Amino acid sequence: MSKLCLLKADILRMHLAFKDLTTLAIKSISRDLQSWYQNLPSAMRLDYVRREDLALETKWSILHVHLLYLGAIMLLYRRIASQYLRACRVDRERDICPLPVGEDIAEHSAEAVVAAGMSARILKLLLEEDGVFKRCWLVT
Repeated sequence: MSKLCLLKADILRMHLAFKDLTTLAIKSISRDLQSWYQNLPSAMRLDYVRREDLALETKWSILHVHLLYLGAIMLLYRRIASQYLRACRVDRERDICPLPVGEDIAEHSAEAVVAAGMSARILKLLLEEDGVFKRCWLVT
């Protein structure tokens, strides 16, 4: 969980340090996020929460960790999308967008939509089980 928080901090730090993210930086962050997920122990994967012998608090912890991961995906996409829109605004008078919507942006867009949908399903599940409490900073 702490490694994931550090990855999110890197995304935010890059947002403050650089006006534009390079394709290389975006791919590096994506690779780091994918690597984090691939190295996740099987006991922390989403399908593990279906076990009937799993304590409710453990299940909630697993779901909260996944909310952090999905939030990192959405955070990266927001950064990419805002950079793209900023570039388009510059040439608005000429009614052109200097950066074509390429495969990378489309791929990140699709991934962010899936992450948002999955986050909504996880939050619904947590709400149904009273797993969202007053001071739940992940959900806030």
